[in-house]
Amino acid sequence: MKRITFIALLIPCFAHASSSKLESNKSFDIDNIVYYQTNFDFKSQKEDIVAYVKKNDPCITVKLTDEGTSNRYCELGNSGLNLEKDSPTIYPVKMTVFAGSVYFTVAAPWNEQKCRIHAYKKQISCSSTGN
Repeated sequence: MKRITFIALLIPCFAHASSSKLESNKSFDIDNIVYYQTNFDFKSQKEDIVAYVKKNDPCITVKLTDEGTSNRYCELGNSGLNLEKDSPTIYPVKMTVFAGSVYFTVAAPWNEQKCRIHAYKKQISCSSTGN
């Protein structure tokens, strides 16, 4: 029952992902993923940017499929927060991939941040939401 509930909760996250792409990638272990977003295009059947968070790694990994590169982001710009060091007190939520960037919010009880990873520049910037 837990597995069905978990899968039902992930359906919106995979709404734009191709199941055949996920199944064909043997190194991708869905059971180890907490959050997954991509800019998959149904027309071209391609994705350029894949962003995800693993169960055993609180940082965000961004893969650029056209370059074949992968980068891990833990430090949140000049906010002084670090997803790895401050976990599980802070964590990313509301992650989306759009126009060459990964956007997300970092839930932090004392300093919530809205962040943007410029995927091709390999830079992250964050600012306080005031919450």
